[in-house]
Amino acid sequence: ADALFKASENSLYRLQCHMEPSVLNSYIVWSAEAVPRGCLELAEALEDALSRIEMASLDKDNKVDHMKIVSHKDYPRFEYAICELQKAEMGPMKEKELLAFSLNLFRVLIRYAFVKVGIYSSENDRSYFLNQVKFNVGGYIYTLQDWIDGEVDFRKARTALGGDNDGCLREFGTFDENGLVYIPE
Repeated sequence: ADALFKASENSLYRLQCHMEPSVLNSYIVWSAEAVPRGCLELAEALEDALSRIEMASLDKDNKVDHMKIVSHKDYPRFEYAICELQKAEMGPMKEKELLAFSLNLFRVLIRYAFVKVGIYSSENDRSYFLNQVKFNVGGYIYTLQDWIDGEVDFRKARTALGGDNDGCLREFGTFDENGLVYIPE
């Protein structure tokens, strides 16, 4: 039944990042109305920040040590910044801008996923990884496989809400809109 939320020693709490653990950029809910910078600028800033952290996290063989990344002093700031993607507005972007944004952002997303989830070791692991690791970009949930398949499309904003992976018409949250039909003009 519905229980009132009240602070007490007997209450259990769920952190925001545990609400949808497969959505990696859900550390916080981005509360600003819109991203204060353009999508391309945001993708570039995320790339720069992650690259700096990676360069400072190399092991003795000059390979990225993902455990060092997590303990890097700027990593929490990066985890906060990647949540800004939740409000990225891809709709006004031209096709070439969307392509550049998608390609640049995918490089960041896959590397961030390696840090958060780990690197897959078999073809089955790869398939699971690509289809289960998700990101909220512009209020829509995309798997890494969606980015590979070219499913990232601002026209998804013209679909109805709901989806097979994340439920339908939930009171709060974002929706997986893969496989839905477009709303008629």
